[in-house]
Amino acid sequence: MSNASLLILYQVFKSNFTDLAQRADQRHLRIWDNIDDSVYCWFEGLAEEMNADMCAGQQHKTHAAIFEFFRQQFMLGDESVKNCIEVAWLEHLFWQVPAKLAASDWHALPSVFKQLYIGFHQKSPS
Repeated sequence: MSNASLLILYQVFKSNFTDLAQRADQRHLRIWDNIDDSVYCWFEGLAEEMNADMCAGQQHKTHAAIFEFFRQQFMLGDESVKNCIEVAWLEHLFWQVPAKLAASDWHALPSVFKQLYIGFHQKSPS
């Protein structure tokens, strides 16, 4: 795995989405000592923060921008970046979010991610 590529992904995400990244940092650091050794886990935590937003009924306008950010990174990234986005973030997105609360985010999710999500979970979240 290319840790450098993943750390760059993390740093670019953090510079573009500071509020959500800070929440994900706080969640992550409650469990792990640092970000560098567990970037995959950080992206899992990011998905969990996004799930918490959805469960709270907070349809953040930033989610659509985040989806587009990850789509671009997925299309341009190396295999470690693609794998991290798919396995650490996407597979945890929508986890335990009621279908009604997931619907608008699912609608905004790029089709490449919908296909991967359904391929893994065998169904859509809404």
